[in-house]
Amino acid sequence: MLKRMVSGENKVDPMLASSYLVDRLRRLWGLANPNEKDAPEGKMAELWSEKSGLPPKSERNAIELRLKTLKKAIATSTVAVFPVRVSGKSDELATARLAELLTRTGFGRAEAISTSLKLDIKPNTNQLRIVWDTARAFQDFLRKNPPAADYALLADYGIGHLPDGKMLVGGVQFIVCDRKGDWVLIALRNDHHADFQRINPQSPDDCNRLVVEALKQAASKL
Repeated sequence: MLKRMVSGENKVDPMLASSYLVDRLRRLWGLANPNEKDAPEGKMAELWSEKSGLPPKSERNAIELRLKTLKKAIATSTVAVFPVRVSGKSDELATARLAELLTRTGFGRAEAISTSLKLDIKPNTNQLRIVWDTARAFQDFLRKNPPAADYALLADYGIGHLPDGKMLVGGVQFIVCDRKGDWVLIALRNDHHADFQRINPQSPDDCNRLVVEALKQAASKL
């Protein structure tokens, strides 16, 4: 272990040393391993979940079950693609192109929906909070206005402009619900994610591609 901690001659990697110390103390105090899949969440994790608007773990587990059902049925299901939100405004062209791309890729028979969504989403620097606030607002809408399709999808792209006029994509998020409004998949992407970096979105069309890639990844992990 000491050899692994050495990053140079007589030098110790602070991160590895800290990790080693914490693990030794954890064992002495009989604490659970936080790296295990079913490790209990501490107070900081609970605080972060509350601040980010995450639903309780029971609901997150239910979402995973619905996603498994989606994977089995998506090829023959219908998908209502609600107006893509680009910087808070509906983009009909992006919506139509996303529906076409989903259908070509095999994610059901997707159809663009022109229904106007007036979602009141408060600005926030926490992207996770934004996606869950959007998910709740979308869920409320669907429960009052259930679609004819088996599933409903809402994509939201945070796009700004640099002084030279070039587009800058800050984040991509999307929500998939069943026709009852129950959440099936809630996902976000930004420059910390490998697929975002690879696609390097510069336009709504690029963001559409990223959404489809993210759907593929979610389905492949089941």
